[in-house]
Amino acid sequence: MLEVTNLSKRYGQKQAIDGISFSIRQGEAVGFLGVNGAGKSTTMNILTGYLSASDGEVVIDGVDILTEPLKAKAKIGYLPEQPPLYLDMKVIEYLRFLYELKKVKKNPNIKQTQQEYLEQIMELVKIKEVSERVIRNLSKGYRQRVGLAQALVGELTELHDHALPDPALWQEDYRARCVNIGQQVQVVRGDAVRHAVAEGIDPQYGLTVRYEDGAVETLYSGEVSVRGLYGYSE
Repeated sequence: MLEVTNLSKRYGQKQAIDGISFSIRQGEAVGFLGVNGAGKSTTMNILTGYLSASDGEVVIDGVDILTEPLKAKAKIGYLPEQPPLYLDMKVIEYLRFLYELKKVKKNPNIKQTQQEYLEQIMELVKIKEVSERVIRNLSKGYRQRVGLAQALVGELTELHDHALPDPALWQEDYRARCVNIGQQVQVVRGDAVRHAVAEGIDPQYGLTVRYEDGAVETLYSGEVSVRGLYGYSE
């Protein structure tokens, strides 16, 4: 599926990569390990077509990314450490935009409608429940998931992650804080402050609170400020 042969990259007199070769078969999951400056990022940037090589070749599913970059990139999903998101779009709007950008509709191997296709991806990365929310208002964990979703759009034969995120980033901020049932908190929206009691964390790691008037609400990090949680400060 992926064949790398005698790959080299030079920056002037500096040799960043020196004649590396390896292959990856379909279904395999691999990672790069190495000290800083070993050439991991340079290699990844060449594999994804972001950088040209000085020598060697990269063939993805029979397509040379150096000579047919557009055709090869259609087979790649790429998730950088900082996901490339349009923050003012809703999640579903962003994924529809990518669906059109990558011309998924013209792919004869994909039979689903646009809605079916994107719902399948959202279900896979667990973001269907936030599909109508603006990306800017999502917590860091959900933004990472949206980033993974965008990498899955297209006819993928492989998925690249420039730098694997800390697993903790996939957990919502509220889960990382010590929340005791019955704990007094303050929910801040703009200039409005409401007093509430923390009732726990829901399956999507939102904080469920009960207000003084008896109303119950589940809050997600990034939507509002919550004062009074252990380990949290404004």
